[in-house]
Amino acid sequence: MELSQIRELVESEFKIDISQATRIREVVYVRNLYYKLARDYTSFGYSDIGKEINKNHATVIHGVKTMEEVVLLYDSKFIKAYSKISRILNKLTNDPKKYLEPDSYYREKYKELVFEHRKLIHIFRDVDKELKRVKGLEVSHG
Repeated sequence: MELSQIRELVESEFKIDISQATRIREVVYVRNLYYKLARDYTSFGYSDIGKEINKNHATVIHGVKTMEEVVLLYDSKFIKAYSKISRILNKLTNDPKKYLEPDSYYREKYKELVFEHRKLIHIFRDVDKELKRVKGLEVSHG
């Protein structure tokens, strides 16, 4: 898997050039999504991932951490995008985690389960909200 492939997938999903120099939150989060996917699906280091879009390793580290600890917890748009692009990348690679050592492999599996749990929580909240909305529309018959 090449970094340019991941970059193209992310940019086409959001219609944003992630190498543009801006601090607009939407662009920063899309950039962070690219960093996270690049770490998950390649064996490239932080420096190499950053070089693809003219950023340094510290920016990539911070972006991955932000994506894992904030964005993928609370922003359903990015949760859905991460899932969608991950499915595409899984089809393109036979075993995206083949480069990992056993400890790293199980750590990654744990992260995947936590992510799946977060995704299910968001789905539950959406369904619950819709159910409450529908119940509120019901007319009670005397």
